[in-house]
Amino acid sequence: MAVPPPKLDRSLTLHFRGDWGRANLHRALGWLGYELLTLAGPQTRFAIWNGRGGYDNVAAVGHGEVDLALATPASFMPMAIGGKGPCGHETFPHIRALGHVPQHDRLVVALRRDLGIRSFAELREKRPGLRITLGPDDGVSFMGVGAQLLLAAHGLPRAELERWGCSFIEYEEPHLCTSAMRDGKADMIVQEAIMTDYWQELADKTNRTCVPSEES
Repeated sequence: MAVPPPKLDRSLTLHFRGDWGRANLHRALGWLGYELLTLAGPQTRFAIWNGRGGYDNVAAVGHGEVDLALATPASFMPMAIGGKGPCGHETFPHIRALGHVPQHDRLVVALRRDLGIRSFAELREKRPGLRITLGPDDGVSFMGVGAQLLLAAHGLPRAELERWGCSFIEYEEPHLCTSAMRDGKADMIVQEAIMTDYWQELADKTNRTCVPSEES
């Protein structure tokens, strides 16, 4: 027996917050908004505000600026809501997560193949001065935070890399990082969104080595 979908007789006006406008968070909110229109009153309206898809989106809900937001990755949400780690300056105990949308993605570390580095152990041994492109580590970009945490977990905190002579090229949007690698402006990338066409272009047009995380 088919169960009818829930419906609301009253009309709603809701404000959502997504990404920069071209990525998956905006798309998912568009789908969600469309379904809302079919299930709520006839004067229902929704708006999608731009955001960065990280801590800023969680805080926007917590501060009452929007009604609902999406952020990625899902594993960072308890940290952001509970005020832990790099999100330790504020808590949002009244926020509730409604669910998550699985996606095929990874945070990838890749280097120019001609560097001859195939592992974190070789990277620590050779200590090259690299141009590293990744998200901004500003407490808002979960990708930037995650990249720095991943490197630090392998004995490569930012301060140590800077002592080697490494420099950091920080971009909010992943496609700008892949473009920097593709165009020879960066030697190493730590980024996500591997299911996208710009990662495919990077794979097709450059020789690079993906470095696996260590078991420890």
